[in-house]
Amino acid sequence: MGEVKHVLASDEYEPIDLPYAGRFVIEDCVGETVHLHIGHLRMEFTPAQFLWFADHVTAGAAKMRGR
Repeated sequence: MGEVKHVLASDEYEPIDLPYAGRFVIEDCVGETVHLHIGHLRMEFTPAQFLWFADHVTAGAAKMRGR
């Protein structure tokens, strides 16, 4: 688990938009982990793994937007 040091992002969404409970949170946790929560899904990354993941998601989103 770990202690949350900083909430890096947080939002709510309608459950019809994405599956599960309508929660989106990215947490920087003490102990050198980053947690990504989307509804009931929880993913745990090292900071380096999270930055790699975020870079690839951002690049994919840019391609979808036609940049």
